[in-house]
Amino acid sequence: MQYYLVALLGSPLELLTYQSDTLLEIGMQVSITLSKREMRGVVIDGVDKPDFKTESILEVFPFFFSHAQIKMAQFMAEYYGCSLGEALNLCVPFERMESPYSVRGELVKPQIALQAQGERIPIDIILSSVQNEALNFIRSHPVSLLFGDTGAGKSEIYMKRMDEILSEGKRALLLLPEISLTPQMEERFKRHFGELFVLWHSKMTPKQKKITLAKIYDGSARIIAGPRSALFLPLKDLGVIVVDEEHDESYKSSSRPRYHARDMAMLRRKLL
Repeated sequence: MQYYLVALLGSPLELLTYQSDTLLEIGMQVSITLSKREMRGVVIDGVDKPDFKTESILEVFPFFFSHAQIKMAQFMAEYYGCSLGEALNLCVPFERMESPYSVRGELVKPQIALQAQGERIPIDIILSSVQNEALNFIRSHPVSLLFGDTGAGKSEIYMKRMDEILSEGKRALLLLPEISLTPQMEERFKRHFGELFVLWHSKMTPKQKKITLAKIYDGSARIIAGPRSALFLPLKDLGVIVVDEEHDESYKSSSRPRYHARDMAMLRRKLL
C-alpha cells in the first residue's frame, strides 16, 4: 500500500493523506472522498504510512500537473495566503490522450505552420535605431520594463524578440489585458506568425479549448497569447514571457486566490 499527500482542487483545506494500492506519480489528478463527497485532487508527494486511518484514492485520471505548475502553486499558497488546492485549481493540466488530436471522437488535424518544418519565411520586422537599442537591452537582461507611448512601436520590439525565440526552437507567452483581446490583435499576430499563433481566453467553447490544447501539446502552437489565465497553461520550452501593459488592473485577481499575474510571470520565468 502506498500513501500520498493530496491537494484538493478548489478547496481551502490543507494537504490530506490518502492511500493507493498502485504507484502514483507526482502531479497526477485523482478522485477522492471527503465527508462522503467525491472531489478531485492532485498528488503532491509520497509519505510513510501514517498512524491514523486513511481513505483510498478512488480513481486516477489522465490529467497531470507539471513540476512548474506545482512550484507556481506552492509559491502562491505561501505568498498570497491561499491553499495549494486553490492555487492548483487555476492551472490547466496536461492530458494524456490516446491521440493528442482527439476531440470527442473527432480527429483534429492541426495545421502545422511552415516554420515548424523550417520552411516559413515571415515578413521581417524593420526596427528603428531606438527600437534596436531597446531590443539589445532586452536580450541582455532577464527582466526588462519597456516604456513607450501608444503607437510608439513596443509591440514590434517584442514581436521581433519572439521571432528570435522561435529560431531557437522555443516558445513565447504573451499576456494581454482583457480589453486588448480583439479580433484586430489576433489578425495582426496571425498575419505574422501564421498557425504558430494561438489565443487562449475564457470565452472559448470547450471544443475550441480542446483544439488549442492539442496544438499546445503537440508543439505546433509556438506563440500563445491570452489574459492572466494563460499563465497557468501547461507550457514547455518557454523562451520569453511578455506582459503587455503590465500596469493594467486586469492582471490583479480580486477573488480568491488573489494574485498579480505580473509577479507570477516573473516567477514563471525562473521555472523556464
